Amino acid sequence: MIIDIKQENVAGQLKTYFNQGAQKAVSAFEHLQQSVSSVNAFCRYEQAEIPCRVDFIRSVYAKMHKEICSELTAVHQGESLSCLTPENYESYTQNATELGRLEAVDWEALSQRLINDANSLEAEGLKESAGELIRELHLQSECSAPFLRSGGVVCTVTRYGSTYAQRQFIASLKKLFDELQTVTGESMNVVVFDQAIEALESLSVMRDSLPSRTKFGQKGQALHLVWFKDKTEVCFSPDAFNALIAFVLANSPDEMEGFEMPS
Repeated sequence: MIIDIKQENVAGQLKTYFNQGAQKAVSAFEHLQQSVSSVNAFCRYEQAEIPCRVDFIRSVYAKMHKEICSELTAVHQGESLSCLTPENYESYTQNATELGRLEAVDWEALSQRLINDANSLEAEGLKESAGELIRELHLQSECSAPFLRSGGVVCTVTRYGSTYAQRQFIASLKKLFDELQTVTGESMNVVVFDQAIEALESLSVMRDSLPSRTKFGQKGQALHLVWFKDKTEVCFSPDAFNALIAFVLANSPDEMEGFEMPS
């Protein structure tokens, strides 16, 4: 990992990364100069050209900004469609036109900008995830609202399409529950989604559905699934459901306006 905004001294992490990259670039540029000079010694007419030093320097730093943005986007994007754009940060190093001389860079300002933007991106991703959970689990549905059963809470998920489409859908749910488990720290027994996907993959060509009432996981676990012909019941323990509701209320409060816990 290039930088970790959850750790201390992000400015120091950035400075170290750019200094190390600059040192490698200086070495490469010097070798290039020597190589071009050697080649030109044998050329009578056309001479090989060395890239403009300033342009080369700026392209090196631009590449490094791109690598940072790609990594931070991958780590913090979640379900958001947005991403960090390298061009937004290149101005911080534009005056460092000598490779290896980065004293002119305001590392604190650059690090704070990256931290703020990465946190905003993460918040946007969490909001998207919360919205998807609200919609897929019908948390605000009048017809398929969550209900109590056997000491837990049941949410009904509607499935459509081919076996392949159903596998993709279950995989997308697993991704959401993986994130939910990571953010809340509450076990969601996400292995049940893997079990469902594996069962769907084992279906023969002539068979288009699992037997009705097939179960993945069992009662008493944080989460288990009950498979029906055209729907799946996602059965939560009280603690797991409370963690779900806390997550969606925190990250998409507008969509949860007027929500009442099942009773």
